Amino acid sequence: MKKLLLFNGFGGESRLIESLLPPGWVCVSPLLPPPYSDENIDSYASRVISELKLDIDAILGFSYGALIARSCSPYLKGKPLLLISCILQASEIPFPFPKSLAFLLHFIPSNWIKRMALYWAPFHPNEKKRFKTFVQNLNSKTYKWAVIQGLEATSKPEIHYFRLHGKHDKLFPNKKIEEGDKIDGGHFLFVENRQQMRKWLESKLS
Repeated sequence: MKKLLLFNGFGGESRLIESLLPPGWVCVSPLLPPPYSDENIDSYASRVISELKLDIDAILGFSYGALIARSCSPYLKGKPLLLISCILQASEIPFPFPKSLAFLLHFIPSNWIKRMALYWAPFHPNEKKRFKTFVQNLNSKTYKWAVIQGLEATSKPEIHYFRLHGKHDKLFPNKKIEEGDKIDGGHFLFVENRQQMRKWLESKLS
């Protein structure tokens, strides 16, 4: 069996994504260690890969998980990198001055940032329920770190990659995403458009 290393975002579920994989593939979604306060997304990804010690055939990152997957690209050595419902560069962030915002977030308590996200995150109603269920149980410091990394570390992977985005994604609006494949659906494509996502995965992993 080929192994797909999955990095979930906030609200992703490995069992739902694994059920969409082509025959012969299995999903590996390990419990990730908490980030150190002084490390960035690249050093964190390097530590995660070294600690996992897995022989993998592809990496898939969803939403925040795509940031980790992107930073793992130097270790892929020509194997597929799939990125779903994510941002990769500053021009795709749906509000101005992201680095200035990231700077300000350093001075805001972690639990405040988490509460603001739970209240203001621009999801469709059914998506917001999924997001809240996951984030409410997440460590506040980890969530703050992840948000800051998303604002600060926006750069494209060093290798070729495949990208998929929902046409009706409200968190990362489709109009700001200029590359990759687009299908109907919002942020959680593995729930909202399983048929097209299954076809997309088959085309990239077969």
